[in-house]
Amino acid sequence: MKTVKKFRPSNDLHARSHAGKCLLLQQKRVLFLGDTIITESNGNANYSSKSMSYDLELTKKSFETRLKDLDFEVMLPGHRPAITSGASAKVKELIARST
Repeated sequence: MKTVKKFRPSNDLHARSHAGKCLLLQQKRVLFLGDTIITESNGNANYSSKSMSYDLELTKKSFETRLKDLDFEVMLPGHRPAITSGASAKVKELIARST
C-alpha cells in the first residue's frame, strides 16, 4: 500500500515556492505544504503572498484541481502554526473563496 505521496511542482502540484515540494502522508492524513499555503491568526488557510509563490494564479488553479479531493486532517505549512484538525475542509473553504 502506498503511504507517501509526493507532489512535484512540475507535474503534480504547482507549488513554486522556495520550499518547492508538497508531501502527503496518506495513512497519517498529514499534508506538508511548504510555503504555498499559510495559516491566518483565526486558524483559516490562505494562499501565501506572491513573494512566496512565483505564479499565484497558477498555484490557485492547481490547488483547485489537486487538493480538493485529498483527505488530510493535519496541514503543516512552512511558516506559521499547523492546522491540526479538519485541515482538508479549511483548504476546501479557501478554494471556494478564491473561485
